[in-house]
Amino acid sequence: VEAYMDPETGFYTPIWSDWVKRDTTGKILPSDTKDANGSFVRDADGLFKNIKEAQVFDLQKEISTELDSDVGKLKSILLSRGSKHATWEDIPQEPVQGETEPDADYKKRLEDYEKAADLYNLTVAPSICMNVMGEFDTLVHTIVDKVNQAIDDGGYSLDDGSQLFVMKFPEDGLTIDNLQVNPQLLKEPTKLSFKTKDGRADYAFTEKLKDIFTDESYVLNPNVATKVNLRYFYNSLVNQVANSASVADAIHQSEQDTLNSVEEARQSVSGVSTDEELQFMIMFQNAYNASSRYINVVNEMLEHLLNSLT
Repeated sequence: VEAYMDPETGFYTPIWSDWVKRDTTGKILPSDTKDANGSFVRDADGLFKNIKEAQVFDLQKEISTELDSDVGKLKSILLSRGSKHATWEDIPQEPVQGETEPDADYKKRLEDYEKAADLYNLTVAPSICMNVMGEFDTLVHTIVDKVNQAIDDGGYSLDDGSQLFVMKFPEDGLTIDNLQVNPQLLKEPTKLSFKTKDGRADYAFTEKLKDIFTDESYVLNPNVATKVNLRYFYNSLVNQVANSASVADAIHQSEQDTLNSVEEARQSVSGVSTDEELQFMIMFQNAYNASSRYINVVNEMLEHLLNSLT
């Protein structure tokens, strides 16, 4: 077994070292070659050419006692960590049908959501770290996207069409790692004035901003039914982590109590008490001494009797 570092995430994953293809320098070749049936191809020696197939643990396998897949400290750490840095794209949000949207289009969006939810439960839900990362990124992404859209709809976009928040690298998407305040506004904040043409404060626009944070239409993940607004989204996230930790601690304590009970039962059958054994040794030693004296007395009596007869 060896630790393989994913060049994209920097995560280390245990793999079977003799199950992978290597180049002449010994470097692992993480090829994704597949056959016509979609199965990963092996070379002439039967070695996998895909690093995923050589992993020691199948983290997408159902976790259950029946399948014996719920054992192992290392596996639990890998499950908690997850396989990547999760973003808002990993936390699907149930679609809301638009007032003028055709039923067929909404049905298609709903089917896509259900598929995404199944994928979430398979890949993201088992990992507490990926869950928290994805949910927090969802919060930030939603705020940024809604605020930027409100600025654009209100006609307050800058001359180049940008808004308050921009992406560092447009091709990487609007995530926490790729987000920044518009550099133009950092240099000249007055470019975003939120005033009407006659110079008065645009109270209608501020109401739209308020609605963004008070609209109760968001859920933490597909497995949570309660909808919250953005003001309480973060509180729900923290509460979820606290509840998960409390449940995990309770399960751990219960399992520890069971382990202690079994250990005590084992010790009661096979264990040795040094104090008790020392007590037995003293008792047996005294009994031996008493028996030895008795035999000596009998021996002396027999010897005296024989001498008297002769």
